[in-house]
Amino acid sequence: MCKGLYESAAFVVGNAVDGTTDPVQLRVGVFQGCPLSPQLFNTAISPLLFALQRLPDTGVQLSSDDRLGASAYADDLKIFSGTEGGIKRQHALVTDFLRWTGMAANPGKCCTMSVQRDHRGVLKAEDLQLQLDGSPIPALSMSASYTYLGIGDGFDHVRRRVELAPTLKLLKDDATALMQSGLAPWQVAKAVKTYLYPRVEYALRHLRPFQQQLAAFDRHLARGLRHLLRLPATATAEWLYAPTSRGGLGLLPLTELHAALQVAHGWQILHAKDPAIRRIARVQLRQIADARHRLDAHAWEGRDEELCTMLLNSQLGTSPDAPPNRRNGDIGSLWIDVQRHLRTLELKLETAPACTETGAAAATLQLRVPHHEKWLEHSTVLRHVKLHIKHKHWRRWAEMRDQGKTARAHGGTGSAFLTRPRGLWESDYRFAVAARLNQLDTH
Repeated sequence: MCKGLYESAAFVVGNAVDGTTDPVQLRVGVFQGCPLSPQLFNTAISPLLFALQRLPDTGVQLSSDDRLGASAYADDLKIFSGTEGGIKRQHALVTDFLRWTGMAANPGKCCTMSVQRDHRGVLKAEDLQLQLDGSPIPALSMSASYTYLGIGDGFDHVRRRVELAPTLKLLKDDATALMQSGLAPWQVAKAVKTYLYPRVEYALRHLRPFQQQLAAFDRHLARGLRHLLRLPATATAEWLYAPTSRGGLGLLPLTELHAALQVAHGWQILHAKDPAIRRIARVQLRQIADARHRLDAHAWEGRDEELCTMLLNSQLGTSPDAPPNRRNGDIGSLWIDVQRHLRTLELKLETAPACTETGAAAATLQLRVPHHEKWLEHSTVLRHVKLHIKHKHWRRWAEMRDQGKTARAHGGTGSAFLTRPRGLWESDYRFAVAARLNQLDTH
């Protein structure tokens, strides 16, 4: 089938001046964007992953049932093990596989991370001296990092927290360029939603940047939009973040976008289709509870779901079977961030009751938001958590004595012009925005 798809395949290159070239025969590879490409990657890499999984005495024990030693995204492969011997056996298997298939890896784009304790118990980086085709693979020091799938990987957690700074600087520069581009205000808002925010969503889902970094961009964007709309500095930013369905511009501060992404990501991990991911997530939560509370192991036996729910809802410390430690050596993590965000957003994980109509059993660790009566699903959790945050901004806007006087009157057809002006002059658009914030100059 694959051979038939590309039999006599060719392409041409052309421009408006010279026309097109003669057909160029495609002799190797696939066309850019071809749906066959990811399938070929999976077909090529899957045998290696299965072989790594079967390799004895390798990997890291992440739960009682799960000992993982490899992860891959297309041809980006990561192998890991708890011992030096284990990682060397895995590396030998990879090199044998490459030799057998005729594939090759670029040592310059590879990296090793090995950390061991010396006789005093101090952590130190080690060079395992691994090679590919006679070329050494670079080894990371304790202060260095390696970018894997766009995210820095390394031993220095502080350095990882600031690695988003260059991206945010570029984002701020691009936001400034949009403000100065001559585009209409609604076009700038759409460009921010469509082109700027998606560039950092993946990183925000996996990194834990300092809040002041994100807040600096939020202030810059709000200041620029006020200037673009000819609003005074005293004009509230709550309108910028209220949902378009209630008369706002529908943006989100990066600080709160980060919170929504982490909550949604954590929830999706807890309810992943892969049972191994679900088990590992619950083991991690149990480890956090053990580090931060004095758990009565006998009392919590068989109550893992309840323990996870109470921990993430910040209620575990109220249980007599889990008094909090006065001090703990636990580190920050996604789960601690999710716990904090749920508390800040006034959301709680609950148990969805069994449904007699569909025959569905009761489900734990479920999430629901006030504006949506149904329990959230994988495809809806992020959208509704973000909308929940926007509704909170609308309520703060509506509570303002002056600028919020008319907030409850906006929405629906009366606010369609905010995103689809349909021939509205920019001056009229600015007038309408200033009017709904009671910021018109009547002198």
